[in-house]
Amino acid sequence: MHYFAHLYVFCALMVTKQQLRRKLNYETTVKNQQAKRLNEQHKQLDQANTPQVGGGYTTKPWTVWCEELSKGPDCRA
Repeated sequence: MHYFAHLYVFCALMVTKQQLRRKLNYETTVKNQQAKRLNEQHKQLDQANTPQVGGGYTTKPWTVWCEELSKGPDCRA
């Protein structure tokens, strides 16, 4: 009986460990997906409605536009 009690506790701990590992993997996946989405949104914002030399707008990132005007990369910071 003593042996089976230890075996039961061991199995219960293994199941708990697997559940925690699954939960951690799921949370990591969700965080990675959120980071990717945020990165895409930042890329879109960087390229949206950037003023163009001579008027109008361009899809170039604002950092390129700033460098073209020799103002440095953080002129819009």
